[in-house]
Amino acid sequence: MQAKTRAGRRVIPLPASMTDRLRAHRRWRAAHRLRLGIAYEDQGLVFANRTRGTLEPQILTRRDLKTILRRAKLPETIRWYDLRHACATLLLAASENVKVVAERLGHAKTTLTLDLYAHVLPGMQESAAIRLDAMLFGRGNGLYDPWPISGREPGNPPALPPVVEAEVVGRVAESEHVDGTP
Repeated sequence: MQAKTRAGRRVIPLPASMTDRLRAHRRWRAAHRLRLGIAYEDQGLVFANRTRGTLEPQILTRRDLKTILRRAKLPETIRWYDLRHACATLLLAASENVKVVAERLGHAKTTLTLDLYAHVLPGMQESAAIRLDAMLFGRGNGLYDPWPISGREPGNPPALPPVVEAEVVGRVAESEHVDGTP
């Protein structure tokens, strides 16, 4: 099957647990190839039908996906696309970079990913505000302190790095009127 766009043809890093399963699948396929002998059709596919030909999507859904869903006690109405959508939603909810998610989905532009998964972003805004508060003022959950200062009292904001301070001072100066009022 050909990808719809150039971005659709991609290499995606897999978790170690998945690569272990794929290696086991390769060993099973090698044994299957020996059993089939001359009837074996090698088309270079990772997943194929019993004679190593292309899988039909309807058969794949009916035979494999439905079996997996039953075993997991999930609704059999779930489609392959729903699993793709769930993956993207989970990654975005875990604050994964939108560019990374877009690349995994094969989206050529991050705008498509943002348009499709904008429902995930409202909660991420609150999370970003908490992280920003912790970075700038040493408050929040304390998971991240970019400018640790030994002996600093809790709630006492750290000094801004010189580059940030110069940017802030410059913007304040630009916004003041001639008479010195903001």
